[in-house]
Amino acid sequence: MIKRLENRLLLTPNDLTPSARGFRVLGVFNPGAVCYKNKVILLIRVAEKPEEKRKGTVPYPRFKKYKKQTRITVDHLASYIDPNIKDHRVYRLKNGLLRLPHISYLKKVTLSPEGLTVEDIDNKHPIYGSEPWDEYGIEDPRITQFGRSYFITYVSISHRMGVATSLMKTSNFKTYTRLGIIFPQENKDVVLFPEKIKGYYAALHRPRGLFEFREPAIQCAYSKDRIHWGGHQFVLEPGPPPNAWDYLRVGAGPPPIRTSKGWLCIYHGVRKKHKDDVIGAYSVGAFLTTLQNPCRILARSPKPFMSATEPFEMQGYVSQVVFPTGTVIDKKDPDKILIYYGCADSYIAVVKYSLKDILNSLKRVKS
Repeated sequence: MIKRLENRLLLTPNDLTPSARGFRVLGVFNPGAVCYKNKVILLIRVAEKPEEKRKGTVPYPRFKKYKKQTRITVDHLASYIDPNIKDHRVYRLKNGLLRLPHISYLKKVTLSPEGLTVEDIDNKHPIYGSEPWDEYGIEDPRITQFGRSYFITYVSISHRMGVATSLMKTSNFKTYTRLGIIFPQENKDVVLFPEKIKGYYAALHRPRGLFEFREPAIQCAYSKDRIHWGGHQFVLEPGPPPNAWDYLRVGAGPPPIRTSKGWLCIYHGVRKKHKDDVIGAYSVGAFLTTLQNPCRILARSPKPFMSATEPFEMQGYVSQVVFPTGTVIDKKDPDKILIYYGCADSYIAVVKYSLKDILNSLKRVKS
């Protein structure tokens, strides 16, 4: 691992109030980040859980429209839940289908110009799941700027469309236009490149299917309009088991960063903490591609440059998780990068690194 030049815990569940009575804030994590009007703006994921309990049932929340206003409502499942599921993040019905015990939405947080101090949390304008494809929640935003517009990819969850990636855009971080699903079930960790490549918009994505011939890996796709995607190509697979730090699965982190050496793509990798672990430990690495072909990898992290070491990274709703989702270049030193990340599915922190150190930590890949 390389040296953390600065590291701050920015937000915890105690910093937010629940959006509705009878709920508690379970976690605040996985923020998208961008510079806007001399400030750093975060779109943070807030997860809330209903506290009400009814005998013989379990509650699960969803968004529902009442006239023109979206609210969170709570349904109750009868006791035909599979008691043998080992992943506490979901309910599994006996027919194999999943439901979430919590619901996620987005909030805007304004940081100071240097990006290290919280100045404001916008509690008046939460971004709820207002469309049929995000009735069970919206999660893990990534923000890419194109001109005066900001495009936000996010995970949307619903009964009809499953776990998909959707797109919204804004020019002022006050009003948002929903553009619909751009990668259908099950596809997550979608990030847009910040400029066109050979006349096309490009995106990294991480599909996952029922029939798995290998572990979930990163692919690239191209588009003329950012809505319809094709030209899919393979980019990066997990490292070899059982010793690689990212052998279980990989997924893109923040949007790629243009450097003089190529596109720097920060990503998360997962390994099992122990034999019976069903979630895994999340660490952070990077890979470098050519500027003209984001599918051609030049170098890759042989080991993570960042893993869970701080107490707020080690313990939380999910232990041993560092999950990067946003970056901002330091205004005073272009070699320094601020990485905004989720910690243990509970908190938000920021860490500062040297871009040179990250690039130097990568190992060349044979062509």
